[in-house]
Amino acid sequence: MIRIAGLSEPPRDYAGAEVLLPLEGPDAALRLDLSALENLGRAPLPPRLRDALEWAALVHAADLALPRGRNEDWVRDWRLLTPVRDLRFWGRHQAEAQFLVYFLTRDRVALDFTARVADHVVATSSETLEVDCVSLLSGGLDSLAAGVVLLRTGRRPLLVSVETGNPSVAAAQTASAAALSRLAARPVPHVTVRCVPTARQPPRGLPPSAQREPSQRARSLLFLTAGAVAALQVNVGDLYVGENGVLAAHLPLSAARCGSFSTRTAHPVLLARFGRLLSAAGECKLTVQNPLLHQTKTQVVRDVLAPALTVAEIQSTVSCWQAGRLPRPCGSCLPCLLRRFAFEAAGLPVEAHMLDLLSAPEEHRDTDGFVNLADLLLQARVFATAQDARLLRDYPDLLDFNDPAAVMDTYRRHSRELLSVVASRYPRVQALVGGALPQHVPTSRARSDAD
Repeated sequence: MIRIAGLSEPPRDYAGAEVLLPLEGPDAALRLDLSALENLGRAPLPPRLRDALEWAALVHAADLALPRGRNEDWVRDWRLLTPVRDLRFWGRHQAEAQFLVYFLTRDRVALDFTARVADHVVATSSETLEVDCVSLLSGGLDSLAAGVVLLRTGRRPLLVSVETGNPSVAAAQTASAAALSRLAARPVPHVTVRCVPTARQPPRGLPPSAQREPSQRARSLLFLTAGAVAALQVNVGDLYVGENGVLAAHLPLSAARCGSFSTRTAHPVLLARFGRLLSAAGECKLTVQNPLLHQTKTQVVRDVLAPALTVAEIQSTVSCWQAGRLPRPCGSCLPCLLRRFAFEAAGLPVEAHMLDLLSAPEEHRDTDGFVNLADLLLQARVFATAQDARLLRDYPDLLDFNDPAAVMDTYRRHSRELLSVVASRYPRVQALVGGALPQHVPTSRARSDAD
């Protein structure tokens, strides 16, 4: 088990830690700038909430610092020591915090906490924001759509972003905030928490940029915590996280993609249990919700974004898992493929990609993109033809949801949209799933598409 300490000099009972990831001092691995959150409230940022943010940042740093292997070596074995101001509270909630990290990473992970000296912080805000909720703004399509939904239903959101050093993502966040302000015909407040590697090359505890773990399964914990702390600072109880239903549920595309081979960024189990932990930390009721839980990507683009925003505003978002590393979206990762199918099904212009998988898929058989496309199509064909009993057998993760029928119907709508694009425009892709595609997509006994 790799031991990681969020201190320059870990205590005696944690001596010999293989990786040190301090957040303070000249050897800091990350710089966590909380000024945007501190300026939201007239009262200082409570110690427990400051602890939560630093803990989430350390988890993110540890995720970057520990490269995964391939196949059976994907799962890592690590232990993290986090300094906290309220040791009694975090000791009581250690198991719940540990579960959240496990749920996202599926690693064999253990969390320890140690006492640190409380710092003296004063509040600097003299302004009261007229907001009634917080909405995370990642720079992606779905988070922008969540903001549109809130504005169109009369809510007054505070937008919260996290910057981790990717200029492409930061630019998309700024553009999304501007689009929502234009839609609202008023400035929509937007704050950004910065958590970036220090200028030292490489920062202490972190390998060089090219050697860091790219999967970053735990990064969403930092985003969620920033949004939750912002909500508690402005005294509102609703935190919204936008993610289309297919990626929120993220059923494994194939048997080889179980566990953390599939992301769980906005899984309902994660959101519910995270909300309970932060409610306890803030001593109030915080509800974390996904307004797009039962919407497909096509519905998000066609029914939410297109009627409200310009094509340029929609295209200013980023979805690619390699955003900022390539001149254009890769075109081969799962988010790129889902975005392209959604744009085509919704009648929006096709964007430029590094790789055009759909036009000539057989020319890219040796790429990860081809595997992604084939798995996506095969799963769509299953949901287009299978009845509930088979789906529950083949996808036991469905039982994690309060309403499995709703998840199945979301996937069936998604399958119908995806396969319709393939059948009408891409005969060479259609051949990958065995020729003629089904004309009928069954609905669940418990819920129909019209519900």
